[in-house]
Amino acid sequence: MSSVEQHTVIGLMSGSSLDGLDLAVCTFYMQGGVLTKWDLHHAETIPLPYYLKEQLYAPLSLALRQMETLENELSQFFIDCTLPLTKKFSNTDLIGSHGHTIQHLPSEKITRQLGLVDMMAKKIGKTVVGDFRQQDLQAGGVGTPMAPLADRDLFPGYDFYMNIGGIANISYVQNKKWVAFDVSPANQVLNYFANKEGVDFDKDGDMAEEGNLSSDLLKFLLNHPYANQPHPKALDNDEVKQEWIIPMEKFALSVRDQLFTFTEFLALQLQKTFAQAGKEGGNILLSGGGTHNKYLIERFKYHNPNIEFISPNDQTIDFKEAILIAYAALLKKLEMPNFIGSVTGANQDVVGGTLCTA
Repeated sequence: MSSVEQHTVIGLMSGSSLDGLDLAVCTFYMQGGVLTKWDLHHAETIPLPYYLKEQLYAPLSLALRQMETLENELSQFFIDCTLPLTKKFSNTDLIGSHGHTIQHLPSEKITRQLGLVDMMAKKIGKTVVGDFRQQDLQAGGVGTPMAPLADRDLFPGYDFYMNIGGIANISYVQNKKWVAFDVSPANQVLNYFANKEGVDFDKDGDMAEEGNLSSDLLKFLLNHPYANQPHPKALDNDEVKQEWIIPMEKFALSVRDQLFTFTEFLALQLQKTFAQAGKEGGNILLSGGGTHNKYLIERFKYHNPNIEFISPNDQTIDFKEAILIAYAALLKKLEMPNFIGSVTGANQDVVGGTLCTA
């Protein structure tokens, strides 16, 4: 019988909601190429400095030199956040860095995540895996979502999985194959309108709850081409701004009415997703920042009474994606697939990522 190998990995995730860099320190126990168990030792979110956050809101508007400077500064921020953890957890043998997505256009085989993997490896003194999505695009996939990898191997036992981040994505098994896709924008839109009231986000959905429904805006959202596009499909952050937020602003509604109506749309879009999956009941494991939005989850439950919505502990809610990136980095190091072809539309399961040694 083969011996058990232990791998301690730090996962880094910077998401489209721009709330900060999530870091998770995990140990994965592998035996004969199979994960037997895993532990989460530490997890934290470090807020993005204002000068980075401001540029990352509209990175594609930057000139080439500005973009290069931004990527250098962001990479240094990743390094500064990671180095103390490598000292505290000295047995760390690998770092996985998702980077920060600034462009994702799978139809053009373009995906770009800021974060200089080679610079990080040299300055941290550890092997770093990043730039995960390119190989899947080249194999005919849309390069996202990666979440089903964690759902299948790290959090088994649920009928559905949903991460409510800047973009909401869902995973489930249908006809013995994993299916997953971006359902619609989520916190990226909610936070944008909340920012107009001088706050980073709508805590507990309180502002949304005070709003009123705009039937015209709801009709626009429900009829949005992306909302009715079959999967596999994926959303680009800039696409959310151009094709969702800017048109929503043209309705000239109050912030609270925008938030109320978009929250209602998310609940109805989820209802349609369950119907298309052909499952009338079951349970769903929630994760991501939107899980803390009490009013949003209330509306999910109201429109989907036969589904049990399960909010796990806060560490799972907030750090599932960073844990996923740590695991995906390990699989890359072991040359094992970390993208599921039936999810992304690729012609096979793919080993994604660029590995840089110190």
